[in-house]
Order: sequence, then C-alpha cells, then structure tokens
Amino acid sequence: MRSTVSSAVEELGRAAGAAGLLRLARGMWQDAVAVVWVLTLIVLGSVLFLTFASVALRASLRPGSAASLMGHASSEVGSAALGHIGSRRWREAAASLF
Repeated sequence: MRSTVSSAVEELGRAAGAAGLLRLARGMWQDAVAVVWVLTLIVLGSVLFLTFASVALRASLRPGSAASLMGHASSEVGSAALGHIGSRRWREAAASLF
C-alpha cells in the first residue's frame, strides 16, 4: 500500500513538474512575443519620425520657404555682428557656421 501511495505521489510530482515546465515555456513564449511587438513598434515609430523629419527638412530648405529665409537672415545678422569685432577670417568662419 505504501509503495502504491509513494508511486502515485511520484506520478503526480512528475505531472506537476511537466505542467509547470509547460506553463513556464508558455510564459516565456508570450514574453518573447511581447518583446518582438514592442521592438516592432519602436522601429515603426522611428521610421515614421525620420520620414516626417526629412520631409519637413526638405521643405524648409527649399529656396523661398519661410524657414530658409529666416536661416538666411540669422546668418546675415550673425556675420554682421561678428564683423565688427573680428578679422575677415573670423567673419568667414562665423558665416560658415550659420
């Protein structure tokens, strides 16, 4: 009788161990799928952001656009301000920065 009970307990232990491993594997699989989804969303968000940023940058660099005119004006003001205090070489360096 005792050996029957102990073998039944061993069988239950093995079944519980296998079920536990199966549950653990299923949990790890779900975690892996969640990580892949998060990484996919991050990559898609980055691609969309870079796409819109490049379109906006291209539009701002088009001659005659407001951003292009503002950039040109700030370049002129910056070089004029530095022109009073430095030599020609400094003015050229400052103009290349703006």
